[in-house]
Amino acid sequence: MYAYIYSGETSFETLPSLTIDKKSINFFIKPLMAGSQFQQQIQGPETWQLTFFKQTKFSITLTVRLYEKPLSSDESNCIAKAAWFNNEFQTANNEQFSQAMSQFLRGSGALSLDQLMPTTQARYLVNDRSGLAYFSASADQFRRVVLCQALAVAYSQVMSQCMEQLSTTLKGKKYSEILTLYEQILFFNASDYFSLPVKLERHELFTVWKLVRDHWHLNELNRELTGQLSSVATFLQGYRDRVEMKSRQEERQRQYQREKNQERRDKQATEARGEERERRRKRERDEERIRQQREEEQREAEKTIAEREAKRDRKINYAIGFASLLLTFLSIVSLVELTPEHFSQAYKNWVTPVIENISDTE
Repeated sequence: MYAYIYSGETSFETLPSLTIDKKSINFFIKPLMAGSQFQQQIQGPETWQLTFFKQTKFSITLTVRLYEKPLSSDESNCIAKAAWFNNEFQTANNEQFSQAMSQFLRGSGALSLDQLMPTTQARYLVNDRSGLAYFSASADQFRRVVLCQALAVAYSQVMSQCMEQLSTTLKGKKYSEILTLYEQILFFNASDYFSLPVKLERHELFTVWKLVRDHWHLNELNRELTGQLSSVATFLQGYRDRVEMKSRQEERQRQYQREKNQERRDKQATEARGEERERRRKRERDEERIRQQREEEQREAEKTIAEREAKRDRKINYAIGFASLLLTFLSIVSLVELTPEHFSQAYKNWVTPVIENISDTE
């Protein structure tokens, strides 16, 4: 049996959950399974759709196809592959598959059986380049081995992608994206990368995983990614410091500008209050001047009225005086015998001067 791992999804819209030997997949630890979805299509060729790290930005889907015969290199065009050789749990039977194993993994006869690593009694595994070969009598166990290999491929691709994105973002000085990417990778590394994702009690698969993990240099990749993250953290700290310093400088500048604006507003307000006081004083002066003018006009009017009344009083007094003189004259006339000459003389001496006097006073 031969398995080929490809990047991307299958063309099937709905697939049932993957089972092996009519059992669900339960040899991975729960935290890994919580972010994974395994589906299969049985009708030929047998096809799996494997999705890892669903809850993260780095969710990845791989397609696995299984064949009874190996594909040519032109046909496969895969990112990883695996072969199962049925040795019927007999180590001596491995020899007959030596040439097929080497040809499948290297395309030549250069790979020898000395490279085989025992996983348990009479079961062996060899990793070479992007492929592996498994010797046992269990096709179902081979399927589980392929699942371990697919997880290693997923880890390798995600970590390589993380390092590439970090490097590109740093070189591009996309500072806002760096922080986001840094947080996403930290989240992935803390929540989804497991050096030992296979349950310890699954003895052979636990051994298989360690062999596959070491062949794909996952721990080394993760250490390199962690080191890169550490460098990014140092950079981000310096960047944050610069941003904070710039922010503080800008805030001081804004504060200074606010103070200057406030001073200008205060000055304008003071000037406005001064102008208002001056306008108020001017209004008060104008009102006082008008009041004084009105009082002066009132006094002039009162003076004119007083003068008119005094003049009128003088006329009345003259009239009263005249009347008094006339009455006195008449009283004298009654006492003496008067002749027309007397009246004429009295008129000239008494009446004429009084009338002239009255005329003069008017």
